[in-house]
Amino acid sequence: MAEILKKQAELEKYSEEILGTADVLKMQWRVFKVGSCFLVQLMLLILVFWLLMMQLAPRSGVIVPT
Repeated sequence: MAEILKKQAELEKYSEEILGTADVLKMQWRVFKVGSCFLVQLMLLILVFWLLMMQLAPRSGVIVPT
């Protein structure tokens, strides 16, 4: 009987470790998704800012004094 209880306790310990590992993998996936979205949005923001600066820049490279 004691052997069965010992094995049952060991199995419960392993199942808790497996559940903990699954939670860690879920959290890593969420962090990856959020990080990817943040990176894409940052790149788009930089692109829009760069395009805005190109629109505001003078067309010719030579500035004629007035």
